Amino acid sequence: MTPLPDLRIRRVPNPGRTVGRFVLYWMVGARRLTWNPALDHAVALARHLDLGLLVFEPLRIDYPWASARFHTFVLQGMVDNAATAAGVPGVTYFPYVEPAPGASRGLLDALAAEAAVVVADDVPGFFQARMVDRVAPRLPCPVEVVDGWGVAPMRAPGQAFPTAFAFRRYLQAHLAAFLPYRPTPDPFATPLASAAPALPPTVTARWPAFETRQDVVAHVRGLPLDQAVGTVDDMPGGARAASARLARFIARGLPRYVEDRNDPDAA
Repeated sequence: MTPLPDLRIRRVPNPGRTVGRFVLYWMVGARRLTWNPALDHAVALARHLDLGLLVFEPLRIDYPWASARFHTFVLQGMVDNAATAAGVPGVTYFPYVEPAPGASRGLLDALAAEAAVVVADDVPGFFQARMVDRVAPRLPCPVEVVDGWGVAPMRAPGQAFPTAFAFRRYLQAHLAAFLPYRPTPDPFATPLASAAPALPPTVTARWPAFETRQDVVAHVRGLPLDQAVGTVDDMPGGARAASARLARFIARGLPRYVEDRNDPDAA
């Protein structure tokens, strides 16, 4: 595993301690268990501390523009993540889906109370960045927020670019320095030595894990969401569907991209 460059890690100041039962990865942005820099970092910390890893993937019900379509897409990803994490030594995957607004309040704090360190995604947009910055300083352990959103670390330039041309000129001049780091295709290829962390009964009783073997679409229909924005049957969410779509693009779309990229009828 290639070490994560320091430029991609933002350590949130808090009165943290470094003892605990596990490393907690608070997955709020890169919802995948492959090619994920934040997960790479969490696995590296777990190895360094000789601890198990708890991957916590929550989904609020009242995020901006929440709808049945968005929810279904994310929950289908949880199904893939659960299958990938099943039986992996040293790793526990905990998906949680809010049944009602505010139901998840206190859950992250309860998990962090037993963690040695929390790793989170450094999301550049939407509401997650504000959420992480608001919550992280109050947690009782160190918090490390990881930028995994592009070839160039977001904070590397130290400035905002007024045009795409200006950014491209910067990237072309500095690209060679960023290319040596690449995320890991399978962070669990080498098993962790520690046992998978068990969730406290007080947590599972109040916040039961999302059951990924159920009918996702039917579950979403029963939630208090905007159901008018419905699902798209031929465009499911999740890592497997994304990989298949990428493979189709490379095979069929990429060879004609130069000619057809500006033609909206060319799919």
